[in-house]
Parts: sequence; C-alpha cells; structure tokens
Amino acid sequence: MSARFCMFSLAFLLSTRLLTAQSVADSTALAKSIADLVDKDARKSVDHRPPFVLTSDSNPRWSALLEAQLNAQHGQLLAPVAATGLSSAAVHLSVGKVMIQGDTARVILTWSRCQPGRTGMNFWRHEITYELVRHGTQWRALAPLEEVDGEGRC
Repeated sequence: MSARFCMFSLAFLLSTRLLTAQSVADSTALAKSIADLVDKDARKSVDHRPPFVLTSDSNPRWSALLEAQLNAQHGQLLAPVAATGLSSAAVHLSVGKVMIQGDTARVILTWSRCQPGRTGMNFWRHEITYELVRHGTQWRALAPLEEVDGEGRC
C-alpha cells in the first residue's frame, strides 16, 4: 500500500467521524424530534396506539434518549414495563439505526405487536425509515422514506 493511499484513507476516516459526531444538545434535539414523530404517528395510526413498551435492545443509546423525551414531552405514550411485561399484547416500539450525515438524519423505528391469545395471524411488525433535516438547532421530519410491513404468528 502506498503512503499516499494510507494518508487518504486516514483522512477519509477522520472526516467521516467528524461528520457524524454531534453535541449532546444536538442529540437531544434529534431525540425530541423523534419523540414528536412517535406522538404524531400514535395520533393518526390505527395500529400504533399507546401506551407503548419501548424496547432498547437494538439501540440502547438512542432508546434512552427517546425514552427521556417521550417521558418529558409526551408523558402518556409509554407503558410501565413492570405493568405490561415484554410478552404482553402491548405495542412495542424500538429504535433501530440512527444515521446522521451532515444536516440529514435517517431514523428507523420498528413497531410490533404479538397477541398470543388470538387465532390466525396474531403478529405484525412495521419498520419505518424517517428522514429528518436540521433547521438551526432543531430537526424537522420529512415524509417517511420507506415502510416494511410483516405479519404472521408469534
């Protein structure tokens, strides 16, 4: 490998890291906008009805930020885990990937529900990719980019 290629590779890695780094305030602002998306979706969707069980297994950092914003701004959306348990028929919400590049963020949220007592199809899952753009110190959501739906048995 040439020295020039190594320098270019190092410069590229450093610039990529700088593009995705953000301040605590910026992360909090993005989490607030994601919480607003969840609230908006809950108001218009037939399936995504609160209270939700927020699962943090796929992205613990962003799940914690989202949980703080949902509790602060939209207090009645989250179900207490002790009351519902992970195997309940409540709607589960999880944060997947959060990809930030410059002034654009893509966020994948997954909604799912298992209803063990029902016959036939008793499970559904909606994975929605949202795009948000930075406006000053806030983030604004655009229309969802993609939705992948699935159903079956749990």
